[in-house]
Amino acid sequence: MKTTRINTGLMSELEQFALFFHQDISLMAADMVAGAHMYVSDLPPERQSVLASEFSAFLEEHRSARALRNGWFRLGAGYAPRGKTLVAEMQEIADLLRSQSH
Repeated sequence: MKTTRINTGLMSELEQFALFFHQDISLMAADMVAGAHMYVSDLPPERQSVLASEFSAFLEEHRSARALRNGWFRLGAGYAPRGKTLVAEMQEIADLLRSQSH
């Protein structure tokens, strides 16, 4: 499923999530998974479900580490680990989102 961004002035759940990972996130969380847990714990269940779906589609569209990193920054994120660490952490986040959205 390819996502298409239509600028309505409102941000998607995924864009809001990406913005949470600003350049100083490492001062708040040990890694992206810990940051994701912090973020998701404050979301109501219906928003968790939407985020899980959007994040899953994002991962499907961005399979390589390079594509994933570039796409993540295009969403507005200010931080991402490099290389395979990013791929592994993003997969852990997807697993976390799936478990939280049920």
